[in-house]
Amino acid sequence: MSDFDLLLKWGNLGFYSRCEITNIFVLDKESNIAYNFFTIFVMEDSISIDSTFKNVMPKLVELSKRFSIGIKQSQIIASSVQQIYESLLSSRDKCDIGQGNLYTGKLKPLARQFVQPDSTIEPLLNKVIKNNYRNGSYILEFFDMTKPLKSMLTVQELSKASLAIQDVIPIDLFAISDRIGNIIFQFPVQVISVTFSPDRSDQSLKLELHMDKRIDVAKRYCAIAHHSFEDVLVGHNIQFNIDVDNCKLQVGDADGLNCVQIIDEDTGLIVYMSSTSFMAQVSIAQHFGMRFGAERTIGEERLQIHSRELLRIPKKVSANWKDFTYKRQYQMSLKKLESQMKFIQYGTNGPEREKALRDVRELIQRRDAPKIYLWDPYLTANDILETLYFSPNYGTELRAISSSLAFPEKKLADEWIHEQKVIFETQSNNYGINLIFRLQHGNKGFPFHDRFLIFIDDDNVARVWSLGTSINGLGKTHHILQEVNNPQHIVDAFEKLWGQLDDNTCLIWTDKK
Repeated sequence: MSDFDLLLKWGNLGFYSRCEITNIFVLDKESNIAYNFFTIFVMEDSISIDSTFKNVMPKLVELSKRFSIGIKQSQIIASSVQQIYESLLSSRDKCDIGQGNLYTGKLKPLARQFVQPDSTIEPLLNKVIKNNYRNGSYILEFFDMTKPLKSMLTVQELSKASLAIQDVIPIDLFAISDRIGNIIFQFPVQVISVTFSPDRSDQSLKLELHMDKRIDVAKRYCAIAHHSFEDVLVGHNIQFNIDVDNCKLQVGDADGLNCVQIIDEDTGLIVYMSSTSFMAQVSIAQHFGMRFGAERTIGEERLQIHSRELLRIPKKVSANWKDFTYKRQYQMSLKKLESQMKFIQYGTNGPEREKALRDVRELIQRRDAPKIYLWDPYLTANDILETLYFSPNYGTELRAISSSLAFPEKKLADEWIHEQKVIFETQSNNYGINLIFRLQHGNKGFPFHDRFLIFIDDDNVARVWSLGTSINGLGKTHHILQEVNNPQHIVDAFEKLWGQLDDNTCLIWTDKK
């Protein structure tokens, strides 16, 4: 039996009668060709079917003069989906899911995958599949191996496309961009629902199971539970032919992260999987309202005061042997982050100027990126000479933005720009340097505050570090150098401002003749 037949079969995972198709496409207006941006087929248990394709977006969203994006949805009977699936197995660069030719890259069918719901683990695939918050889902995925859209669209167009999608449906292709161009068939597990909790001794897990009434064999499932700590299995049990009305697994240790799986013994399919930790104690902070200013003409204002005392409801008062390990893990994690330069703290024991400068230079040399951007409202030529000029490769594209905060209020921008040019001309031979340095001032661009060091690799994938202070303040007082999440958002903001400063009155320095 094929994977598709196994997953679709009545009662294995659900009782599917229809399929919802969501197709996200990009229209190339020059060639009038529609490309697959992402398509998902979701199996559902519902009798009603609306086979007409509906536009989810009121109209196509323009990504640029050449490209637009749209979303269409429709429903078909579940038995018809297999024909589409099988046609994709032999497709080359286009397919038809009911609305004409849709162009794709080279599609590679992947082995079936089980995607568990978000819990202590958050699988990224949950950002692009539908409502996977109960038992989990199996998916069959066609992976676009050539991804024509990723080569045709700019980073800005891809970012705009992802945001336009999120405005109307909860599919986040910004977070999992490797799935752009893919086609997914989703089979949600609907035959069973499960909850579990530890007993008072933290040695057993009690499972409550509720099966779909259409399941013909009650004792067809087995339960597996395990608890690991530091990659060591400290609690484990498996029970076959479980009694859904009374299932208790003796695991030995359930105090921590527990993983529970329910497996169909007949098919070998997972029908439930989740990883969960349980609350050990509750802390409640008290707060009160304090009134002040009542006697003044400005009127009455209220200030919320938080109590320093916490009302704690502990689960147990005895020490846990794992607490010693948790402390050691924290220290090791911090050291690892520092060695990877993802989190470094300065100034806790006095000034560390030289160390901070060395770290920033080492970061620039380690990343070895073809594009490096520096964004700092107090940035000067000397700051750039001490940092970006340590890039080891000839011709690395260097961009930097400063602001009028970098010079005294009474000084004119032209005068300060001239001073910076003299520094570049006299303090370095600028050999191999490919730098453009721009100034935000007056009504040019928009004011900014944060300081970032941005690296963009050959595939236009960005990594960004927050400096925590300006270059001229590195290591002088307390600050934190750390890698940031969602780096592309910062790159987009930088490039938006960069475009607004494309003006001769904003140009401080360029090595391009």
